[in-house]
Order: sequence, then structure tokens, then C-alpha cells
Amino acid sequence: MQVDVPEPPISIRHLSKTLTLTSTSLTLSICGQTPSTHSHPLSSIAFIAHDLPNHQLKIVWLSTHPLLSHPLTNQAHFDLPPHSTQDEPHITFLTHPIIKSLLIPHSNDESNGKRRLEIILNPTAGAGSASNYFETTVEPLLIWAGVSYHLSVTTAPGDAKGIAVDILGRAEQQTRLEAANGGGETTGGATRRTTTVMLLGGDGTTHEFINGLLTSPPSTRPEIDIILLPLGTANALYYHSFPPERGYDTDSPAALLYSLLAYLRAGQGARKGLDLARNDLLPSPSTPSSSAGPIPTFDQLSLSSSSPSTSLPPSETSPIYTTVVTSFALHASILHTAESLRSSHPGLERFKLAAHQNASRWTTGVLRLSGGSSGVGIYDLESKSWRAQGGSVVLRGPFSYLTAALIDRFEPTFLIAPFRSSHSLLPPPASSPTSTSTDSPPSIDIVIIRPMRDAKTSELFHGGKEKEAKEGFTEWVWKGLMGAYQSGAHVDVKYDGEEGRSVVEYYRCEGFEWEPVRFALWTLSCFRWKVATYSFSLSPQTESEDPMNGLVCLDGALGMIGVGGKVRTQALGSATTGVSVWSGMK
Repeated sequence: MQVDVPEPPISIRHLSKTLTLTSTSLTLSICGQTPSTHSHPLSSIAFIAHDLPNHQLKIVWLSTHPLLSHPLTNQAHFDLPPHSTQDEPHITFLTHPIIKSLLIPHSNDESNGKRRLEIILNPTAGAGSASNYFETTVEPLLIWAGVSYHLSVTTAPGDAKGIAVDILGRAEQQTRLEAANGGGETTGGATRRTTTVMLLGGDGTTHEFINGLLTSPPSTRPEIDIILLPLGTANALYYHSFPPERGYDTDSPAALLYSLLAYLRAGQGARKGLDLARNDLLPSPSTPSSSAGPIPTFDQLSLSSSSPSTSLPPSETSPIYTTVVTSFALHASILHTAESLRSSHPGLERFKLAAHQNASRWTTGVLRLSGGSSGVGIYDLESKSWRAQGGSVVLRGPFSYLTAALIDRFEPTFLIAPFRSSHSLLPPPASSPTSTSTDSPPSIDIVIIRPMRDAKTSELFHGGKEKEAKEGFTEWVWKGLMGAYQSGAHVDVKYDGEEGRSVVEYYRCEGFEWEPVRFALWTLSCFRWKVATYSFSLSPQTESEDPMNGLVCLDGALGMIGVGGKVRTQALGSATTGVSVWSGMK
């Protein structure tokens, strides 16, 4: 039966109950000896399960309590008449776009498509609230939605990596079982299966899981869909997927559940291919120790910076995959200092404190960008567009800031790489589970601040006033980076008296190589290449005085490759990795 879609409010009634939809709320009214009315904002409705066999709607919503840190889950039932599918008022109600956006299929029959999750819970992530949040909020939602799950809890740093391997083993076993029974999807003659994994933790938990997952060859692992529950500290990947400025309210009871709700409302949710990068580290033969405290080296048995290894790295490590950032210079130094502040400042405040402590630090090295088939592009602030730079670009330091980002933000409102957003002026090629590397070449956005681009700083430095140059340049560091809190306005900040010269250099490429060098050697190189005509002496700063020069940050995990080491990073698309995220709601 074809029916018109009326504007709300619209209602349906059966027996003593009436269900009324408006443009902002859903109200259940009960008449009788003890009449009652319960109205819920649409933003608080988790889902409506349509239980066809029992002719019933199950309405599940979220509510807050001033004494509780997590939202409470609640449910109510509305009985439908036996012939509701043939009744025009009920058809009109159930097919209304607002109701359809909240409806989920409900089945307790495994053979009829009951959904199943793998869940990894990190109880120590962020403020340590993951266990309580799961029990009070997430588990009831899964039960009421008819979703079964297998729960794995991490007990030590690096556990999520091992759990990922276990999940692959269970998926392979299930695939073989279905193949033997004639079920499962086939691609190229081989049975393929999608495994959905919910991660209750932060970016570090996701990082560990991805690195465990990608130890398996692509041909042997299933497609992976990830549900993010942001219970870490910064939760950068989650807020990149659900940006507050796009209507994903951070104060809503559902603020941490958007990814889960996108999955549950499969007809309205959206899956997006997860951008990754492969990082190959070639550490220096010897790695210095820090006079300011121990700096970890990358240990392939544990990717967590909370329990650093102090042993020397091998001459070449296995690849490490990132989902958020590969960084050096100021950003890596901030993460290193912030770890020492974790116990006293567990929230985001510690990153701001660490930034002030490291703002005058410079890192010397050579950055080589490669553009692959697409070429390297640089953001032109005059034309507001990408300007082609050819197949490769070589950039020399010193660098104050050097970050290679796969997402647009590191905090909910800190948009350090704004063009990583699909809603931006210059978005990256779209990633989807069906895209190919030809259709959608993977990319990384490089955000750089180089002090020598400022004429005054260059004059002071090459005039032998290194300390004054570094301290004075911190003003531009703050002007550059604080603009990231203003919807990414830092990309358009210019130096005084420098027509068209931007503080931030913003590149897009497919890969890069980073090689830190000794500060004194860099200074001599400047003289030989006649970068400036000022007279100066070699800087007294040496590798032993500033070991941070070889520091690397990979999704928050810190390591030291040392001067003389290298990092080679290559963007990977979801067509290569087979990993997607439930990252939006239509």
C-alpha cells in the first residue's frame, strides 16, 4: 500500500497505549486507572526494535542521572495489532523517515541473521571507566537489540594485539564451518566473511588491535568492521568519525555511542574504509639515553608507551601500522612529556602543559615526500587549493612541528589537519570498502612548521643568537597551533612582513621518509649550501644534550630511532587492508 509521508506529529494507538511522534520527541501515553505519559527527545532514543513475530515495538532510550557518570538504558514496549502491516495508520507511522532511522531488525534466530560481535575491552584506558560503561550502558543495548558477543578483556599493555590474533582464529574456524555447510559469501571461489569488532578503549587500544590484525596475510583474514567506543583520553579517531561541528553532540547521552548506534541501525549507519599507514623503522645502531628521563624504544612485543622498553632496538624492526598519526619534533616531544604527567593530570590538560615545556624545541632532519601516481600537493593559501609539486619533494629542517596525520583532529576541537575531513574544502579521496587503490589512492597529510621561514628568526639564529631565536619563535608556534582550535584556521596564518608566506606548510602525499640528523652537522650544511650569509659558529647543542631529535610517535606509542636512523611511511587504503569503521549515521 502506497501512503504519503505526513509531517509530524503523527500517532498510533492500540488498547490503552498511544505512541506519538513529533519532530523532536517520541511520547508514550498510557491511559487507564493510573495514566502516565513518558516523552523522550529523539536524540536520546537508541533504537526501536520491531519484533514482528510478537507484534511489538521495543523502544530503547538513554537517560542521564546527576549522580552517575554513564547514561542509563531504559526500554518500553508498544503492542501492535495483529494486522498492523495492513493497517494504514500503522504503516504510515512505521514507514515515516524518522521512525525508519531508529528501527532495527530484531531476531533471536541465529539462522535468520542474528548479529554477533567480537568485543575488546581495555579496563585501564583513559579514566578506567570501560568496564563500568560496558556493564551499565553497552551490554543492555546489545541484549535488547538481540546481538550476541564474545568479550575479551585486556590485562596488560599489548594484549589487544594478541586478542586480535585470537579473533582471526575464531573467524577462520567459523568460515570453515560455514563453507563445509555450504554457507558464507564467496569471492573468487573462496569463502569470505565479515567480522565486526567493538573496541572499548582509546586510540592506543585501536592501535594495538590493528597491529595484531595485520600480522595475518590479507588473503587469510576476513573483512573487519570496527565499532569505536571512545573511552581513552583523546579518542582522536572517534571524533574524526563523529565531529561535534557536524551535529554529533558531545553532551548527548549517546555521545560515546554513535559508532555502536550506526552499527545497530544498519540501514541508516555508514561504514567507511579506515585509512592506515605502514611505518618501517630503521633505528640507528646506537640509541642515546635521555638525561631528562628514559625514552622508550619500540618493542614489537608491546606497543604501549605506558610500559616502555629500555632495550636497544634491532637494526630493523617489523612494520608498525598507524590509524591516527606518525609524528616527530614538537608533537612527539609533547607525548613523551605528557606520559610523565599522566598520574597527576590524567585528562587532556597534561598535553597543554607538555606543549609549553617543549615549545622552543627544534628538530633537525631531512623529510622526503613521495607522491606516487598522484604526485605531492601543497596547500596554497592564496588560491585555497592544492598546488602540484611533482612526484617528490625534499624538505630540510630545522622543524618545530612535523606531523603526518591520517585524521583531521587530535582532540574533539583541535583540527590539526582539517583537510583530512570528508566535509572539508580539500578532502582526501573517499575510502570505502569497495574502493580500489586506482579509484581512491591513499594519502597522508603532512603538517609542518619550520622556523627558518620566518625572516626575523632566521636572522637571529644565523647571527649566533640561537636561544633568542628559539624563544622568540614560540610566539609563531602558538599562533600556528592555536588556530587548530579555530576550525583549522592555522593553515591560513602568515608571518609578519612575508607576503604569501604561511606559518604552516601543509602537504598531501602517499608516503615519506624521515631522517633525523645531528644539529651541528645541519648547521655546517647550512653554511656549505649558503642558506644565509650571516656569520655564526657551530651550535653547542649535541645529540647527547638533546636526544629527542630521534624521537618518533606512532599513535601515541613512543620510540627512539636515534640520529642516523630512518622512518619510512606509506599510506594504505581500505582496499589493501580490508578494515572499515562504523563512522557515521545518515
